[in-house]
This record gives sequence, C-alpha cells and structure tokens, in this order.
Amino acid sequence: MHNDFMQFMGVQERIARPVRELKEQLIATADQLARYNRVEEAVTKLRDSWRITDDDHHYLPFWFFVKQFALNPHGQVTAYEAFWPIEVVSDRAAALAMRPHQLGEFKDCAHVGCKLCKEPVPVVGKLLHSGEYPGEPSWRLDLYALCGSCVELTDVASAYKTSPMCGRVIGT
Repeated sequence: MHNDFMQFMGVQERIARPVRELKEQLIATADQLARYNRVEEAVTKLRDSWRITDDDHHYLPFWFFVKQFALNPHGQVTAYEAFWPIEVVSDRAAALAMRPHQLGEFKDCAHVGCKLCKEPVPVVGKLLHSGEYPGEPSWRLDLYALCGSCVELTDVASAYKTSPMCGRVIGT
C-alpha cells in the first residue's frame, strides 16, 4: 500500500513536463491553424469577391487586390485602388461583363515587404460593413500583405470609412 501511495504522489511530478510540452505544442498548432485558416479565407474570397454587388457589401466581407494605396502620417489608409487580376478570378467572362474597369493583371498588384521573410508580396484588402453611425453606415478597411511563401496574412494598414467608396480610387 505504501508503494501505491508513493506512485500516486509522484504522478504529478512525472507528468508535469510532458503536459507542459504538449500544451505548448497544442498552442503552436492552434496558432498555425488559425493563420492557415485566415490565409485560406482570404485566397478563397479574393477569387470570388468580384461577384459581390453594392447591396451585398452590407452583409459580406469584400476582398480585393490593391493596385496602389496611400497612407496618412499616422499610417491609416487615405486612398486605394481595388482590382482583381484576371488570372485569379473564378469566372473570367462574368468578371469582364460585371467589372471590366476593375480587372487587371497580377503584375499590377501593389507590393510591400513580408514582415517575416521581407520579400515583396502583393497587397490585398478587405472591406467590411461594421455598423451604423447616426444616419451613416460605417466601414472598416484593412490592407494586408499576402505571403505565399510564409503562408501569412499580415496587417499593412486600416481605416474606418463612412462610405465604401470613400478614398476608393486613386488618380481618377
């Protein structure tokens, strides 16, 4: 009986390190899965968001590639040009019919350095209806660096807008 008691008392000591290591592995795996899910969502939406109509903006996140963008001294987006590379849209004929002025080539993407590998990567954006202010809708605009090598979507800049079109196009 004394041996059973000693084994019982030693269990916590014997499992403390393996439990801590497994918890650390689970956290790292969960973080990696969350990153991959975020990138997967972005890539999927980037292929199909050109189909979203102006009415749908109120309900769905609107993903797009960015040709060019401008930031204020505080790092907030003041202007951007959204487009979809014809090479990645899911239905070229329909995209040409629906958004001919917002199609381009993949080489036209704005680029920034990936925060991890530092290589130049495309800038993508997400526009999301975030609520209503008295009398006006509110929109959150986020720009991201999309790195295929690191499988990472990192923040570039963001802004809140009172119109989805506010600051939408540069140079026109």
